[in-house]
Amino acid sequence: NTVLGASAFDANQAGHYTVAIGNNCLGNFNNAQSENTAIGSQCATALTSGNENVFIGRECATGITGGAYNVVIGKSAMAGSTGSNVHSNVVIGRTAGRLITGAYNIVLGRAAGYNLTSSSNIIMGYEAAYNQTGAQENIVIGHECAKTNALTTGQNVFIGAHCAKNIHVSSGSVVAVGAYALENYDGYSGGSYGGWTVAIGPGAFNDLQNTRQSVAVGNQAGNKNNPTVGNLHEGG
Repeated sequence: NTVLGASAFDANQAGHYTVAIGNNCLGNFNNAQSENTAIGSQCATALTSGNENVFIGRECATGITGGAYNVVIGKSAMAGSTGSNVHSNVVIGRTAGRLITGAYNIVLGRAAGYNLTSSSNIIMGYEAAYNQTGAQENIVIGHECAKTNALTTGQNVFIGAHCAKNIHVSSGSVVAVGAYALENYDGYSGGSYGGWTVAIGPGAFNDLQNTRQSVAVGNQAGNKNNPTVGNLHEGG
């Protein structure tokens, strides 16, 4: 083991092949599991068990008590997670993935996935999916993409800066590709907030309201229109 820092790895009983560098880093780890790397003051301080984790950054992953195969890099990344079986996540960025308790997430970017708790998401970009919580199996890529409202459903694809930034849906299977596509989309129709909408192109369906089950393809296609359910729009 390689240990450097006050109270670092000082509860260790049998763990080996471990690197703990920083004040109180891995300070509560007391399991025989091994091959963890933690670098940074107050890094992974609550972890008591787990193996093959990499934690780098001041106060990163401070609340996780157990987990394996995680790569967490950045100041306060995953700092609010209190999970006991957090595993197989890649989280890189200051305060990224702050609350993750699930698994199989890829979160890259400052404050990306800030309130995320679920599993199997790909989130990339500054404050992308900032308020997503329990929804799973989403792909969100772009600066402030799907940022404002909490995604409550899974299996959506949003790619582009500000894409789906203020989207409001309660059903999944929404696809938006292009800067500002579906930025202010509100899928309210028939008494519920639906989905099943595809918008491809910069600004496509940017301000679409009260509709779902529609397709827009092209620059600004269907922008500011409020068609009925089941329409196709083409843009220039």
